[in-house]
Amino acid sequence: MTRIVRSEPVRDGYAKVSVVTLVDDAGREHRRDVVSFGHAACVLPYDRERRTALVVRVPRAPLLLAGIETKLVEAPAGMIDAGEGPEATARREAMEEVGVALGELEFVAACWSSPGVVSE
Repeated sequence: MTRIVRSEPVRDGYAKVSVVTLVDDAGREHRRDVVSFGHAACVLPYDRERRTALVVRVPRAPLLLAGIETKLVEAPAGMIDAGEGPEATARREAMEEVGVALGELEFVAACWSSPGVVSE
């Protein structure tokens, strides 16, 4: 089984970056960069009457860096604050980003945005 044998923090800012050394079943070492932002929650508010999902348009630095100036269409989401759970985060973000107080929530999935590099 692949296991971590070393983890070295290399940056501690908004994004925390570590270089992790793994050892595979054959004993070979592999180094990987791991980026951590903490945990996040996302919600897709749905208005049954209008049969519409509520989304936001957000400019993102990586898109701008790639020369893409279009704002990305996203579901309301945000980082889970200390002492707050995913449901509370989803409710807070829905209010902040689309101005809606949510009713009943239905859990759909736990997702990893880019599990080869990002721990969020």
